Amino acid sequence: METISKITQTKLYEDFGTIIENLNIDDIDKKETIDLKALLQKHQLLIVKSRTLTPKEQVVFSKKFGELETFPFYPTQFKDYPEIFRLSTDIKKGHKNVGFYWHQDGSFDIKPTPISIFHLIKIPKSGGETLFSNAYKVYDLLPEEMKTIAEHLKTVHAGGIKHDLVITHPITGKKAIYINFGLTHQIYSINNSKKEDIRAVIDEIERIINLPDVMYAHSWEEGDIVVIDNYSVFHQATRVNDDTERTLHRTTIKGSNTLNDL
Repeated sequence: METISKITQTKLYEDFGTIIENLNIDDIDKKETIDLKALLQKHQLLIVKSRTLTPKEQVVFSKKFGELETFPFYPTQFKDYPEIFRLSTDIKKGHKNVGFYWHQDGSFDIKPTPISIFHLIKIPKSGGETLFSNAYKVYDLLPEEMKTIAEHLKTVHAGGIKHDLVITHPITGKKAIYINFGLTHQIYSINNSKKEDIRAVIDEIERIINLPDVMYAHSWEEGDIVVIDNYSVFHQATRVNDDTERTLHRTTIKGSNTLNDL
């Protein structure tokens, strides 16, 4: 356990994730804001122990990390808080059946989402964990010959949005794998790699993502706020039974760079 300012943190893994406690969510000062941002870059995944937030409170907290994206009006969204994207097993409370595959938010944009903030306001009776995986480690664990292939691969989304499969983080300088397994339409090589070699690389990436010392499954507790660095963290939703509700409010920081400019 380590204390920075008034914040207490406990690591999840040695190189991935930390739990933040003793943070006064109603009065986060400038020093604590700087510390939270530094902790996010160091640990990639923050689990802030708090209380269930109102939409306004979540927006205020989320803005500590940067300018928020807004979302088009939808009947289940909050009219007064377009910054909040609602997901729910109840179709009256949010988008249903979203994110059940490994991905990084906003990968379909030319300027992708750098940070996501998740907050469950309705925790299911059982199940409904969110899975997170260390994209730095996924790259590091690739065999060297596969890294060579991976570094020449491009992913393509709808609308022709292209990203490098291997990116360099703009702050840490570390290499990470960046791919959306649900929304990627095509993967191609700028170095004429064979299709079977490309397929082998993607299969190996998906295998590594799920390794126990790479992936963390978060079981939600009341008041949890999870903040992730999308450039270095994959996430995936898990399903719950139809007889229980799971409702999540997500906010995201607006992207300012294309991945190729990082």
